[in-house]
Amino acid sequence: MSRNEISHETYEAIAEEFNITATYSGRGMYGNVCLGLTGRIDDLMRFVAWVVAADLEDLTIDMLTLGMSQDNMGLDMIYYWPNIIVTPPAETNEEPDEMKVF
Repeated sequence: MSRNEISHETYEAIAEEFNITATYSGRGMYGNVCLGLTGRIDDLMRFVAWVVAADLEDLTIDMLTLGMSQDNMGLDMIYYWPNIIVTPPAETNEEPDEMKVF
């Protein structure tokens, strides 16, 4: 399966609205990380609708509908896409204590 990259800027825009991670490693991924969304099925539906409405260049509905997996986390689910990775943030000249944790 080929892996698609989304920009860190796209990831941050999504993170303002949803409980997502860029570092989820699901079953059978052997340490590889990918985009994941934690929540209920209604959170997943809102996320997909948001992506469609946002008309993002680097994250499309096709990327979301192909290869999604899920794991039960007890109270919530994690929906994750092994085919989608987030590019690291661009290098900055900020001091280390001022940088966001990625």
